[in-house]
Amino acid sequence: MATIEHIKFSMRHRKVIKYLFYNGATTLRDLSYLLEITYPTTSKLIEELQQEEFVQIHSESRSSGGRRAAQYQLNSDAGYIMCVDAGRLNTKLAIMNLNREIISRRHFRSRVFNHDDGFLQLVIDNVEDMKTEIGIPEHKYLGMGVGIPGFVNTDLGKSYSFLNYYDKPIREVLEEAFGLPVVISNDVNLMAHAEHHFGSAKDHRDALIINLGWGIGLGLVLNNSVYMGADGFAGEFGHIQVKHDGDHCHCGKYGCLETVASGEAIAKEAIRRLEAGEQSLLNSEYGDDRKQITARKIVRAAQRGDEFSINLLHESGEAIGKTLAMVLQILNPKIIILGGKHSQSGKFLTNSIKQSLLRHTNPMIGSDIIIQNSILGEESNFLGAAGLVVEKIICSNVSNKSFVLNSSTRT
Repeated sequence: MATIEHIKFSMRHRKVIKYLFYNGATTLRDLSYLLEITYPTTSKLIEELQQEEFVQIHSESRSSGGRRAAQYQLNSDAGYIMCVDAGRLNTKLAIMNLNREIISRRHFRSRVFNHDDGFLQLVIDNVEDMKTEIGIPEHKYLGMGVGIPGFVNTDLGKSYSFLNYYDKPIREVLEEAFGLPVVISNDVNLMAHAEHHFGSAKDHRDALIINLGWGIGLGLVLNNSVYMGADGFAGEFGHIQVKHDGDHCHCGKYGCLETVASGEAIAKEAIRRLEAGEQSLLNSEYGDDRKQITARKIVRAAQRGDEFSINLLHESGEAIGKTLAMVLQILNPKIIILGGKHSQSGKFLTNSIKQSLLRHTNPMIGSDIIIQNSILGEESNFLGAAGLVVEKIICSNVSNKSFVLNSSTRT
């Protein structure tokens, strides 16, 4: 096959790529209908993308008339996306192909601060290890998607809560470090993006996605798109004040929902009560070192019938539900999706959230609300990061009008 120096995609090519990324293998006829492109034009676009080895035949499906209709999908080896999920205490990395398959991943302890404290070097070292391990040529990496907690402006590529590198946008820092185009977003917005396209929110025009982890975040799907607000700061649900004389929050205020109902808050409250003399299975396991108690360990104790732990989770759900009720009264969604480590509390949490919602919302709004755990689990932020790379870097007609894939000889 001839050497290809540059592959340039028109907006119609990108439209096809974007659809196939989100929806997988599709026939020409369905693709033509769904994208509102004529059949001959669709056929020509697919043929051109096949010639550049960006699209391939997936399989054949039998049509109603008994004839076989070829299905087309993105070539998994055409390009790869780096995904970074940077948490306050842990960072997860993944390399994903264009068929949304994770081919390599890493998970390491880290802390994100206002300025670099070794975080960037940890990411660089782990990414280099992954790249060496899988041996993919450099030119096949198409971009990097990064999720960061706190206030993040995707358009400016800047984080205002963590990793601001003395006011230098983190996007620029990462692009210089990796030589790739980078898109960043708030971590829960990545989760919302994934739930909207691949998860339980896919069939709903409006949905709330709650990230229950070290903190508490809210992603909004409104009118079939992820809503991020004027500056990208929508969804700071965990910093609604719920207790006027409450604990000091890392945001600088007091009594935020995160100080009452997050995974970190539950663990702190458990330690406080145990030290005051309350009884629990946790005493026998962690009595010598209560600092080992985490929300996950409290969930495990609750699953074994520990009343102390069950009550803690119930109180957390009560506070979350009461605060959610305010959002429901305004937005009236039909589904709430719970994600993050703390969501593994199961019915201990979901039942108390729903009971609290019913008490604090109008019956016309709260009675038929669906509350369920994410079916995507820990993959959601990776899927969201990859989706933003496809939209903002590969298929954008604004930020990347002449997307070019550098390539070498293909055989």
